[in-house]
Amino acid sequence: MNRADTSPSKLSKVLIFSKVRECHQLTQSALLYQFSERLRVEADSDALRLSEHRYRHLVEQSPEAILVHSTGNVLYANFACLRLIGADVLAQVASTLVESWIHVEDRDALNGRLNQLALVNKAITSRTLSARRR
Repeated sequence: MNRADTSPSKLSKVLIFSKVRECHQLTQSALLYQFSERLRVEADSDALRLSEHRYRHLVEQSPEAILVHSTGNVLYANFACLRLIGADVLAQVASTLVESWIHVEDRDALNGRLNQLALVNKAITSRTLSARRR
């Protein structure tokens, strides 16, 4: 190696080039990681969407009447539930009180069950209540 190859300016250029290459490789690694992470998240998101679609289909097509409420207000009713209470579409029952669809003689039982659910916050035993049709 001659003296010209070891001059401070030549060495600093080599060192700078080496650092730039190292930073470039780190940047490439970070980008590859971000890209692979994004692909994983998208795959998880697609799987979740598919699972939600299957579950929604299962609930909608269930022969059992399924009604979802919050503090006694109807949020959702599947087709079987709509048929049971004599409604054609969810809009006819949405935002109504669950109590309005239960026979007068069973309303105390319904309110007792709703209170019990609120207290224990877990599944309780089934109970048959009489529905009132439109």
